Amino acid sequence: MLISMEVNMHINTKSLVENIISQSLGLDKYKTIIKNVKLLNVSIDKEFQKTFNHFYKVRRDKQWLETYYEFFEENKNKSDLNFECIITHLYQKTGQIEASFSSKLLATVNPDMPIWDQYVLRNLDLKLKGKTQDERLLNAIKLYSQLIEWYKKYLTTDNAKESIVLIKSLGSKFQFLTDTKIIDYLICGMRDA
Repeated sequence: MLISMEVNMHINTKSLVENIISQSLGLDKYKTIIKNVKLLNVSIDKEFQKTFNHFYKVRRDKQWLETYYEFFEENKNKSDLNFECIITHLYQKTGQIEASFSSKLLATVNPDMPIWDQYVLRNLDLKLKGKTQDERLLNAIKLYSQLIEWYKKYLTTDNAKESIVLIKSLGSKFQFLTDTKIIDYLICGMRDA
């Protein structure tokens, strides 16, 4: 026996797509980080650190984290903070060349700066080279400068402009993203390119 059913459902596809993409990119976490970085003492705020560590996949020991977040707090309001300053400090304090985490700190205090990510480097055909740690440090600084230059040029292209308009048209959850951050997300998403 067939039962007659009335179909009164309305699916808000635009909102659904906005939420799915927003969740997959971790936009809520990213927005929390950007909103709170200047308001909180990041060297002691464990909730901020937990969110940042999870979003950026920071997996380091307690001493490294203390060094990182103390520097982060001391320098987050400096207008002249740059990649070279961050990576050099971390190298001097930890003995490690932390290009990725240096860029993520910088991009958090200045969202117009690109992140250093394995997928970004691979998709732009860039590779960190050097036989010694000192060579690798100098090359990381040069490579990040090249990354900045690439972003400056790419952001002027029609492809970049179209991509940015498309992402921002997805809804209000995307409006706070800088053009650079949108391109970061897109390049990181091209994992098999």
